[in-house]
Amino acid sequence: MGSTFTSAGGAFAAAHAEKSTPVRRFEVKSFELDEMSIADLQAGMRSGKYTSVALVNKYLTRIGQIDKRGPAVNAVIEINPDALAIARSLDEE
Repeated sequence: MGSTFTSAGGAFAAAHAEKSTPVRRFEVKSFELDEMSIADLQAGMRSGKYTSVALVNKYLTRIGQIDKRGPAVNAVIEINPDALAIARSLDEE
């Protein structure tokens, strides 16, 4: 019978499709701090709803969900390894 591909272009496209990585779709879950402004976060800290450590942990978790394990957008180049220690000291002030 005939060839699977009828043109050189079709053969190229099919070969490329076989080598490409399948597109993975991720559902990005909502994040409780998404719509909060700095003023909102400060008010939450003053009221005792949030601590510096709690906020740092929430953001580190979010970075892990989106930047590392989820869609892997690689938007965060580096995380300060002292972030939690700094947050603890700020909470103590």
